[in-house]
Amino acid sequence: MHPERYYLLSRRHHARPDAPAAPLRLVAYGFAGGSITSLLPLLQQLPSTIEVWGAEYPGRGLRWRDPLCHDAAAVIDDLLPGLERLADRPLALLGYSMGAQFAYRLALASAAAPLGLVAISARSPGGAVVAPSWSGLDDRDLLRRLRALGGLPDEILASPPLLDAFLPVVRADLACCRDLEHLPVRPAPCPVLALRGDADPLLSPSDPAQWLALAPRRANATRRYPAGHFIHPGREEQVAADIASWLARTLPSPRTADPRAAQPRASDSTSAELAASTRR
Repeated sequence: MHPERYYLLSRRHHARPDAPAAPLRLVAYGFAGGSITSLLPLLQQLPSTIEVWGAEYPGRGLRWRDPLCHDAAAVIDDLLPGLERLADRPLALLGYSMGAQFAYRLALASAAAPLGLVAISARSPGGAVVAPSWSGLDDRDLLRRLRALGGLPDEILASPPLLDAFLPVVRADLACCRDLEHLPVRPAPCPVLALRGDADPLLSPSDPAQWLALAPRRANATRRYPAGHFIHPGREEQVAADIASWLARTLPSPRTADPRAAQPRASDSTSAELAASTRR
């Protein structure tokens, strides 16, 4: 695993490297302007049967030494090799806002299709653009809109040095978002769970249905929360439980007994183990 792209986020698997392997890996992609560590309060609520990895985009957080990237195709090329190395075990993807677009594109590009894709607060690929692009806004208006959206912590707003570091990251990600909007739309290679807030100003009412229309109909699902764009603050346990429950229902179930069948694959028990963990 390339240590500068993907990071193991599960505290349990950090603390016990000799423990039995979790039956599922979940790889997470964060929202624009943020580090993957911004999602730790949500991701660390997932059960121990899910080994959670996070992708860090260049130029922030754990990859702050790397140059920012304003080109979505270059970000995909940067992240794809590491994702494929993680696919030696049953794998699902999770993306938050911009991260869902990257997760979808990486699922399409990867030689190993994931078992499921969780899209949180994300416009569907090719869906209607509800809010005009923010990339042309001056710094003051951009910060005002980010704060209204809930994506600008007060400690950043109160610190000129932090703002100076934050704004170039946001503008690079907005350029990537603009690129992602113009990429061709193709069917998703796996089922989709689309989660959104019912007052999200960046999404249209049809976005969840459009996500599901891209995916195999087996196990597709949507859920709404009484929230805006950021659905997890204050309800991390609930959102994590919804994700884990859907993954348990979505993953392949153990095959029925058949004397002609080959030995069970390592992934055959994945669904049962995950389902048991969500009932605890």
